[in-house]
Amino acid sequence: KDRLYAFGGVVDEDISDEYLNGVCMNDLFELNLEKLSSWKSVSSGTEQKPNGRYNTGLAIVGKELVLFGGLVELGDAEVALDDIWSIPIDKA
Repeated sequence: KDRLYAFGGVVDEDISDEYLNGVCMNDLFELNLEKLSSWKSVSSGTEQKPNGRYNTGLAIVGKELVLFGGLVELGDAEVALDDIWSIPIDKA
């Protein structure tokens, strides 16, 4: 309740003056909207975690955070994902 979640993202690493390498992250963060103090890292609660990605769809269904798709960078290409993950957030 009263939480904002963010999953993944991409970090660009400078390889040379002309080339960036995008590294997709699979971190989950939570912001308490009542306190607005700071983002905190949240464990997925399981050993299996979604692969790193960005532009992911998120929805809260009951006590689960449902993650759908997103994009990953493979070389010079962006690849669309179509997987679905459910992450428990009742303990977050």
